[in-house]
This record gives sequence, C-alpha cells and structure tokens, in this order.
Amino acid sequence: MTAIARPNAWAAADSSAAKLTYSPTVNPAPLTVSAHDRAPTLGSLVVVIGNDSGADVTVDAITFVVQIGKKPAVGGNPLMAKPPAEALVSEPERWSFKAGTEPSGGEGPMEFTLTPKPQMGPLKAGESLMVELIDFQTVEETSSSTVKISEEFSGGGEASLAIPTLPAGFFFDSLVATVEKGSTHTPVSEVGRGGKVVLLWSTSAALGKQKIHYSNAATGEKVEPAKEPGRWESSELTADTVFVVTVEETGAAGEALPAALATAVAVRDPALIAKSLAAETIEASGAVTVKGAVEAASAKVTGKLTAAELTATGASTITGQFSLGGTVTSFGKFEEYSPGSYKTTTDGLAVAGAQCLPVPCGESFTCSNAVNSFRWIPLGVGRLTKISDDATPRDEVVLFIAP
Repeated sequence: MTAIARPNAWAAADSSAAKLTYSPTVNPAPLTVSAHDRAPTLGSLVVVIGNDSGADVTVDAITFVVQIGKKPAVGGNPLMAKPPAEALVSEPERWSFKAGTEPSGGEGPMEFTLTPKPQMGPLKAGESLMVELIDFQTVEETSSSTVKISEEFSGGGEASLAIPTLPAGFFFDSLVATVEKGSTHTPVSEVGRGGKVVLLWSTSAALGKQKIHYSNAATGEKVEPAKEPGRWESSELTADTVFVVTVEETGAAGEALPAALATAVAVRDPALIAKSLAAETIEASGAVTVKGAVEAASAKVTGKLTAAELTATGASTITGQFSLGGTVTSFGKFEEYSPGSYKTTTDGLAVAGAQCLPVPCGESFTCSNAVNSFRWIPLGVGRLTKISDDATPRDEVVLFIAP
C-alpha cells in the first residue's frame, strides 16, 4: 500500500504490508521548498526501522527508492533536488547503508540499500536501528513525494513513506482560546454559559486556506472560513466545544497538503443534551434535554427538564417546567398530611391525559392509590411502580401536570 500524507505528520509511513516497521521524521519539519533565487534549503530524512514481529528476523537487504529532481514528474514527485551529502546508519559496525548510482540527467529514482555486516546475525525481536539521508537539497515546488521500501529477505514485504514539501517559510502553530478584554486576550479553558471565545493562531498560509471546524452537543459539527488571518470569534457557547483550525496548501500536482491544530473549551453550567442519561444523581440549574430515557437515583432540576421518560428511585425535585413524553416510573419524596391524605408542597410537574380538577398548592386531598408532593393539576391516569423507598408500590395511579 502507498502511505497517505496526514495533517501535521510531515512524514507518514505505511508498514502494513511489511515485516518490519518504519517510522520516519524530517528536519526541518515540515520540509520547505528551495527558492530558485536563494541559497538551497537543506533537509534530512531519518527512518527508524523496528522489529515488532515478535520473532528474530534475518535481514538480507532493505532498499529505499527515492525520487530525485527539482520539479514534479510523471514518474513520481521528487523528494530532493539533489542527492544527500551522506547516507548514515546508527550501528555502522553491524550494518552498511550505501547510496546507489545517481539517475541519468539528475532526475529519476535513486536507491539506498541497507545490508548487514558479515556475522551480524538476525535483527532480534524488539530491536531497532536508524538510517539517515543527510543534507539533501529540497525541491523547488510544493508536492508530496513517496519513498518506496522493499524488504529483500524471506517473509519480507513492502512499505512506503509519504513526505510533503511545503511553501518556503511555511509555519502553523500557537493555537490558543482566549477571552477578549479590551485590548488584551486572556487564555482560557472554560467560559460561562453564553460566553464567547476568540481563537488565535500563527500561520504563513493565505487567509483563504484557513478554516475553523467546531463541534458540541448543541450544534453538531460546523465549518467556517477565517475572516481575518490568525483570528476567529465564536458565537455564544452553551456546551463544551472542540475547535480544530486547519490550513491546506496545495501541491503542484493538485494534491492536498493539510495541517491542523486543535483545542477545547469547557462551558460552566452547560445545557445538557443526550440521547439517554443514567446517573446516580442528577442536579442541574440550567435546561436538561434528553431525547431518550432519564434514569437516576435522585434528580434535582431548577431549570427546564424535557425527557421521553423519567425513572427516579429516590427524591426528585423539579422547580422549573417539566415536560414528559412517556410515564413517570418512580417519583418522590411524598409528604403525608394525615392518614390516608396528602398535601401538595411544591410547584410544577406534567404528564398529559384526561382532564381532572386542580389541587391548589398547600391543600390536602384524599387518595387511596396515589400520593403527591407537588402542586399538580391532575390530568390523567398513569402507572407508578414505586412511590418512594418507604412506600408500598402502587399501580394505575393518578398523575398530574403543572399549568
């Protein structure tokens, strides 16, 4: 398989079809082009070869094929305009790493071969070694080059490296989330509900190549272009949000050369949005919206609670609006007013059903099959399997909804 360039991985490897593993890095990272009217930019490639096979491997030879040339070519984009000054190996007493013949006319493939010294023995399980191509002149146009690797020994396979070369002077770093206060930007990791952040970063990429990806439970993922270089202001945040800033250069052959930086900002007292929620204790002062069921030992919500179904085995207090699409399976502390009678003590609860008479807050009422600790307007018949920890479970009880 051919390695695919990855964001921020200025040298990527695909060792899936090889016996050994190959881990590349370049210096500088990333490689940048040589400007034709200036001194050449020099680069180096380092590859760590590891034996993670779990067994000793007898290596006959490993060949690296590198494309040479100044500009993109039909046979493959070149990695270097001129061959490296040196080809080195980390253990020269055990290994030899030599350059082959330079391509005719200075353009085309060039081989670099790693071979063991006599009596070296196998590459033992868990061992590694390093090869280096030092001080080669980088190419003159942005591109992504592939280095092919051939393992010439029993059980060997093939691997490849993808190495992009970006525009001269390219940089992209220093992403930080801030809060703007007057003429200063204060770095933050958290804002209050409804707060905004200003993302700041540094890059040489053109404005049209800068984008902001952001995602949270309320909005899902969205993408916006940067409106000014290295700066972007968010809308009001209501939930924890992840931000990814990307820049994407383009190679001479049209290939994408991406880079990305990420950060996240927590929101204090966020809106809670979930498909389902299970917790020992639920306590929220803001809105809670759950598309599925809510299950908790106790629930305390001072804002709005919207759920398909509520199951609470302990005390549950809701002082705000309550909307329920299903049934209340268990709900209560309940206050007994007198034997067989109960009184309402708090405002707010809702379950749809047939119309019944309201019970004013603080007034008592007699009910043989239900109890009540809220100011509820009875609207229908539901099923209550457990009233409280010290009460007898009852079925077919009256449920209530707040006006």
